[in-house]
Order: sequence, then structure tokens, then C-alpha cells
Amino acid sequence: LYKNIFSIFFSEAFIRIFSYSSHIILSFFLIPKDFALIAIVSTVHLFVCGLKEFGIFQYLISAKNYKKENYLILKTSYLLNLIAFIIVCILSVILSFHYSDWRIIPLVVGVNMLLPINTYLAVIKIPLYKRKDFKFIGKVNLIANLIGLIGLILSILLNAGVFAYLFSQFLIAFISLYGFFPKR
Repeated sequence: LYKNIFSIFFSEAFIRIFSYSSHIILSFFLIPKDFALIAIVSTVHLFVCGLKEFGIFQYLISAKNYKKENYLILKTSYLLNLIAFIIVCILSVILSFHYSDWRIIPLVVGVNMLLPINTYLAVIKIPLYKRKDFKFIGKVNLIANLIGLIGLILSILLNAGVFAYLFSQFLIAFISLYGFFPKR
């Protein structure tokens, strides 16, 4: 039990450090206007992520008949993803006009295109949570976030600007997918 607790604690601590480091790196290398753009994109994304789930995955983790309810919950979640994505597309156009910056549209739409992948990742992780395979979950999340941070730094050095954030988010999602899929 204590091994699992320490494993979860350390992997989550390092994931948070990588996440905060990426924002510090972005604030250091981007001009203030570009970093403000990243802040807008991150805020919209976090808002949409919070709205679309409504405790679905917590329910699935605690469900006794997980296999039967899995398909219905997943289908409902994908429908919520689609609705959230349409709202995000409309919101990105409005924000683009308001802030007079065309880059908001591809950034907001690009980051939120990852919603279905993140939903699928959450569903893949449910059996791992049920088996209490926290060490494996922590390792995959840790490696994905580390590679995302390295990708962020490299793309900034290659003058990707604000799109470095989008690249790092795609890296994190696809590395996580690659890491969790074989265990499914």
C-alpha cells in the first residue's frame, strides 16, 4: 500500500513539475503577447475539459459491471466531446476577432482536437486503476510529459513560437496513447 502511495505521489509530483516547467519555459522564450495567447488557449481548454466529463470516469472506475456500461459511457463521452469541440470552434473564432490574432483559431481548435484521444486514454486506464497498477500509470504519464517538455524546448529552439505548446500537447497525448495501448 505504501509503495503505491509513494509511487503515485512521486509520479504526480514530477508530472506537475514538468507541466509548470513548460509554462515557465514558454514565458521565458515567448514575447508577452504570445504568452498571453497561450494563457487564453490553456484557459479555454481547461474550461472545456472540466465541462465535458461530469464525473464519467470516476463512475466507471467505481462501477461493478464496468464492461457492460463502458460502451454507453464512452459513446456519451464522445458525444460530449463533439459538442465541446463545436463550442470551442465557435469560441475560437469569436476570440480571434476580439483579440485580432488569427493564431487563436488553430491553437484552440488544435489543442481541443485531443479531447477524444484523452477520453480514450482515460477509458484505457480504468482497468489499470481497477488492478491498482499505479506504478505503470505513473511511468507512462511521467515519460509522456517528459517527452512533451523536451519537444516543447526543441520546437521553441526551432522557432515554432506559440505553436510549440500545441506540438507538446500532441506529443504528450500520442506518447501516452502509445504507452497505454499495449496494456489495454
